[in-house]
Amino acid sequence: MARTLIKSMAKDLSYALSNLICTVDPKLVILGGESRKLGDLFLGEIKVNLKSTGFRRMVENVDVSYSKLGQDAYKLGAMKYFFDKYYKFGEDISSTLFIG
Repeated sequence: MARTLIKSMAKDLSYALSNLICTVDPKLVILGGESRKLGDLFLGEIKVNLKSTGFRRMVENVDVSYSKLGQDAYKLGAMKYFFDKYYKFGEDISSTLFIG
């Protein structure tokens, strides 16, 4: 029953990924977080299902793999984006009002 559930979840995610792939045309999709706990069966099913969904020419060249980073890596990425986008640490702020 667990294998059937994992295959069903992989099929659903495959449809979502095929839509994403056809929209942004990535070369690599990395699955992170809790999905890694579903193991090789889940990842294998996603790869098989992708071959039968979406536009074949777009999905056939995309590699799907699990992240090798820790479970909270997305938080570090979000923090880096926030700091890069909204903070200028080398900027002279001596004549500005700082609240914090």
